[in-house]
Amino acid sequence: MRLSIALDLSREWKDNIKSIQDEIKNHSKKYRLTNVENLHLTLHFLGEVEEETKDLLIEELRTLSYPENLKLSIENLGYFKRRGSKLLWLGCKNTKELQKLYRNLKLILMSLGIEVENRKYTPHITIAREVQIEEESILKISLPEFPTIIRPKLSLYHSRFTKEGVKYSSLYDIK
Repeated sequence: MRLSIALDLSREWKDNIKSIQDEIKNHSKKYRLTNVENLHLTLHFLGEVEEETKDLLIEELRTLSYPENLKLSIENLGYFKRRGSKLLWLGCKNTKELQKLYRNLKLILMSLGIEVENRKYTPHITIAREVQIEEESILKISLPEFPTIIRPKLSLYHSRFTKEGVKYSSLYDIK
């Protein structure tokens, strides 16, 4: 099964992101928006994981030290260039607490033999893919006020592809 570990976003953040996506629609010739209900901050994408390993991972997550003072805040709107289009994202502040959580999860995953990326973690929320938009238009997109989220819910997600797009279901949560 295809798994990832992510932090959930508040309703207010999702509504704010929807307003940004509406602006993207107005400035773009082509775009594929992330479904608002699927928005989250990925900590680790695990890919395909066996059922037995998933069960062991849940046991390990039960012992995870999840920082009480973890805070999420938005810093900027950015993009990656991809095959003639852009992937747009919101960058989150990379706090010590977020980095610690990321590293602790990485140790758990490695102990279970799950492959993890070795590149530097850059916390971001993907809001749109395959966007054809001029850079000047990106600069015109206004960011609403994003209130800080204190200790967001951490979830182990199962994702599957359907005709309607990717569907996420939570297998385990830490609140």
